[in-house]
Amino acid sequence: MVEDDADFRESLIKYLKLHGYDVTGVGSAMEFYQHIATGQYAFAIVEIVLPDQNGLVLTEYLKNNTDMRIIILTARANIEDKLAGYYSGADIYS
Repeated sequence: MVEDDADFRESLIKYLKLHGYDVTGVGSAMEFYQHIATGQYAFAIVEIVLPDQNGLVLTEYLKNNTDMRIIILTARANIEDKLAGYYSGADIYS
């Protein structure tokens, strides 16, 4: 999971772990790239607005270079953002 809001990230990680998921959370795209280079992950939860790279670029990278399923979880809800998310490779945009 890549989310720059530490409080939200930690809350979601705690929730997912309580439901049996093994979760790794990071606050930037660079940290995310470092983790996916060394581990196996089934899916990624991506925020669009990150401090070091647009989450859509990260999503496109994941779609083209991994077998991970991709969930974009963001407050950005306009139709243009949703379309961009799906075009970049997201499986779910919420």
